[in-house]
Amino acid sequence: MNSSQVNGQPTTVWFDVENFVYGIATPHAGIPRTLASLIREYQGTSDFNLKFCQVDLEDDRLVEVDSAVVEDWVDRMFPAVAEEPDSSPIVVEGGTQHRIIRVLNRFGGNFRNGLRSFAPRPLYHSILNRARPVVYRCPAPVRNFLRSAKRDAHRLYRHLKRTPKPKEALIREGEIFLSAGASWTSLETPRLIADLKARHGFEVAQIIYDCIPTFMPQLWGPGFSGHFTAWLADMLHVCDHAIAISEKTAEDLRLFAQKVHLPSPRTSVIRLGDNISQRTVTAKPKFADALNDSFVLTVGTIEARKNHRILYQVWRKLSAELGEECPSLVCVGSPGFLTGELEYEIFNDPLTFDKIKFVHGVSDAELLWLYDNCRFTVYPSIYEGWGLPVGESLRHGRHCIATDNSSIPEIAGDLVDYFDPHDTQRCYELVRAYLLDNELLRHREQRIQDEYEITTWTECADQLLQLLVGTTAKSQEPSRNQTAVPVAA
Repeated sequence: MNSSQVNGQPTTVWFDVENFVYGIATPHAGIPRTLASLIREYQGTSDFNLKFCQVDLEDDRLVEVDSAVVEDWVDRMFPAVAEEPDSSPIVVEGGTQHRIIRVLNRFGGNFRNGLRSFAPRPLYHSILNRARPVVYRCPAPVRNFLRSAKRDAHRLYRHLKRTPKPKEALIREGEIFLSAGASWTSLETPRLIADLKARHGFEVAQIIYDCIPTFMPQLWGPGFSGHFTAWLADMLHVCDHAIAISEKTAEDLRLFAQKVHLPSPRTSVIRLGDNISQRTVTAKPKFADALNDSFVLTVGTIEARKNHRILYQVWRKLSAELGEECPSLVCVGSPGFLTGELEYEIFNDPLTFDKIKFVHGVSDAELLWLYDNCRFTVYPSIYEGWGLPVGESLRHGRHCIATDNSSIPEIAGDLVDYFDPHDTQRCYELVRAYLLDNELLRHREQRIQDEYEITTWTECADQLLQLLVGTTAKSQEPSRNQTAVPVAA
């Protein structure tokens, strides 16, 4: 689109919010955080018409989602901060407590959010999301049968609850359908969008977060790589404008298109925001009282791709060398793929059971406190589409030690120290150096404060809107000249 108006009227952009708005708030997972942050920035704009929809595969259509439902979800993603948080994050430890929490996680995030979700629709989607990895492994006839059974069950549920059908979303020619979530959950979605696009003539834009399941299938649960790859190929057929979150992701998308002999759609790149929240109030988590005076922070889903195993090996060496002086490693993130054995090793290893803490369910205020008070951060991911915690760390003036692959070097160049994700010794040397050399750390922090340019979510939203409709989300001056906040003494 070259103009923000069609026939003299502001362009209408339909955000596909999928099932995120009916499920559990997961504020520190990259995709829902990005979706919620963009919607928050666009609320109240007059530059374009903002509407929300989701795919209804039961009736092969798109349906409208009430803006009040979306606003409620955004509020849950970014809750107002009180002086005392209304609930505590969960610190996952070994033994019976750990096993119970892992069971609860299979049915709805952490224990607190699992209880909050105990309403029919959130519970339905929570169980459905946990069942998908099993469905992915089934042969095609079985998958088709299960999908048909799901539709029948949904019809029955709606009939019993006397729930009226939601209003159909009629996307017209000149309007834009924006998929900014995880639409790969169903292979039927690209087919439906293609059919509706052919009938009504609207434009399809897709945010591409990464192509990792296609190129690194070993990092995901059984069957997911093939499922994702099939979705990505189908989406290339229907997509008019692919919007990647890094240059590396755009490069990977073009490589994939060549691999499957498909034309690559028009592709643009946006940079995600560094600021966690619009609010600045912090809250010390209750578990922080048990930490050493100095602790190191890593943020990201607890899954194989995030490479927590290398940190386990590093902390074993540090604990053996430094003993009681070894700082704690705080791992903030929800449980994900293929980490059960690793957690067992950590919790039963005499060198690490009291040094490595897995925490999830933290609020934004608590995460802000952790960034502000950690010694530095580590981001050991094997591969990323972007790497939000790297920018968040530098935005708070904290040095980050990260892997040298994929999109991560795009974030801050030589302001970050890098290591190969499989080089345990190099990671150990870097972590040890910044633990023991205060002058080295202060020098790095000063460079970050002087040189790192923060990108806000407002700027990210403006970039996206310029690409979609050629206007800006807010009238305020851009804040690209902001620098990292000073480190507290």
